[in-house]
Amino acid sequence: MDFSVVNWLAVIVAAVVAWLFGAVWYMSLSKPWLKAAKLDPATMQRSAIPFIISFIAELVMALILTLVVGAITGGEPNP
Repeated sequence: MDFSVVNWLAVIVAAVVAWLFGAVWYMSLSKPWLKAAKLDPATMQRSAIPFIISFIAELVMALILTLVVGAITGGEPNP
């Protein structure tokens, strides 16, 4: 694998956008999910670790997608 051709800015931007989309999705659906799961938000622990792990996962997914698309297209952009 040749990481020198990776557009790192695009990978980071893609990861941030995906992470923000996930945050909006979670914020809009968390209350109905908690109610359906019969969970009380007051008794749940608050931690930043899930957010950090999800961002790292988004970075890994964006990088892998970049490498796969680059391998499929031969690194050439389509006109």
